[in-house]
Amino acid sequence: MITGFNTDIEHRSVTFHVQTEERGIDNPIIETIVYVKGQIIVAKKTSYEDLIVDGTVDENELRERMVKQHKLVAASIKAGKLDGKIDQMIKEGLLYLPSWGYDMPILDKIKSDADNITFDSIVVQFIEEKTKNNRLSLVLDKAEPELKLGEKVTLYLRAIEEGTGNPVEGAVINAKFLSTIDGALAWELGTTDSDGSLVVEIDFPPLEQGRALFVIKAESSCGFSSLTFNFEADE
Repeated sequence: MITGFNTDIEHRSVTFHVQTEERGIDNPIIETIVYVKGQIIVAKKTSYEDLIVDGTVDENELRERMVKQHKLVAASIKAGKLDGKIDQMIKEGLLYLPSWGYDMPILDKIKSDADNITFDSIVVQFIEEKTKNNRLSLVLDKAEPELKLGEKVTLYLRAIEEGTGNPVEGAVINAKFLSTIDGALAWELGTTDSDGSLVVEIDFPPLEQGRALFVIKAESSCGFSSLTFNFEADE
């Protein structure tokens, strides 16, 4: 077998890891896999069975074909061919990429407010910027719970209309747990009742390293609103 190739490609502030390998003469496949944050984005497989003659393969020709496929996939990343796939995975909560697909003028404005701005404050301020013109407000109906990783917690949520404090019935509530290491988990929590309330139980995953955000989002005809909680793994 021929040693494979590994390349990191930077595109839109995100690192794509490209890996190309061949599977051996018994399974004559050249496979190129693209990873982002450890998750497979796309895999391209081609056969090199045509290079096999009398049970052997010309390694120079095989290596050339591997290099060509590896370079084509790398070039497709730079050309934005995988952007739609990334957009879809982020929308579905399968990937968490803070710098991808956001309204960059807003993000640039936030970043210019302070020289030493943190990752968490960028995310929180971005959410605030996007929600400031909405009339919907999502609040905790009881005292803020102690959210512990690896444990179950009950959340008492309430959607109200800003200014009047009137309950908002039928607000759709979703949540995401976004980790810098393990990607994202997503929950469809339900809709608020006539009092604007929704009670849910969530099993939080453990976090062995890195940081994470837990974001609860409410959407209705009034707009949308979010609650954000920060986590950091114990050293």
